[in-house]
Amino acid sequence: MKNGRNANGIESRSCASPGLLKLQVIAKFRCVVRVVATLPDHPRDFKAPCGTYRIRLTLEDPTARIHVYIYAEDGVKFFGGYPSIDTMIKKHNALLGVEETKCRFR
Repeated sequence: MKNGRNANGIESRSCASPGLLKLQVIAKFRCVVRVVATLPDHPRDFKAPCGTYRIRLTLEDPTARIHVYIYAEDGVKFFGGYPSIDTMIKKHNALLGVEETKCRFR
């Protein structure tokens, strides 16, 4: 087991075996971000034809912009199962901060 600190001073531990590296998270942080974009753009395309969620969110805070991927069972957990397209549109608009009266999709 190898212990150390990353560039931010966060302690981490890794257990290495031939060809395998496991990282144990020692500290977790929360921050406020906003969703500025989704890919695909329309909620009806969030699932592949086989039913697997596949979404890229662009998150932004005052210091950076990053991409976050929601895939497969993470999508099921994030959206609470497989809601109807109308529910998905409402959740999508809420993520982007769009008001109900100015709905982006219908």
